[in-house]
Amino acid sequence: HWTSPGTQEMGKAEVLRAVLKSCGTSSLEASAVAASREWIERCWLLWDRDKSGRISLKDFCADGGLADMMLQQSTLAAAKRVVRRMELEVHDPAALVACCQQLVECSVGIRPEDAVESWPATACRRLRERAVQPAREEFEGVLASGVQQVVLAMQRNP
Repeated sequence: HWTSPGTQEMGKAEVLRAVLKSCGTSSLEASAVAASREWIERCWLLWDRDKSGRISLKDFCADGGLADMMLQQSTLAAAKRVVRRMELEVHDPAALVACCQQLVECSVGIRPEDAVESWPATACRRLRERAVQPAREEFEGVLASGVQQVVLAMQRNP
């Protein structure tokens, strides 16, 4: 999907484009592009396991590979958007309820439409996965901000 035509590998430019698109970031947002480039440089050796300078489909799909990392970054970006929305819509109870649901989905992977009996196993798996993520501390900080927004909303709307 993100590879150049005729190839099944990605270089750093294709990975950057994929990361920006996946996180909904414009290439005009200089600080976000710089942060994404820095993240790609920092993680490149984890993904390019054969040291070819390109990410193969095998590298992409490997445990802890680029696909896993992009899903983690995408979830982190989604959590940040939810917290921003909560900060902006503090007087809209319906929006806050929707944000709470999205925050739970981002943090432990539980969606309201999932079978209730699957919630504990899903939550435990997601928490174990997040515990070893490179961006764990940043993710925890975003979730803590979300929890603070929920508490403030509850205090305003008893």
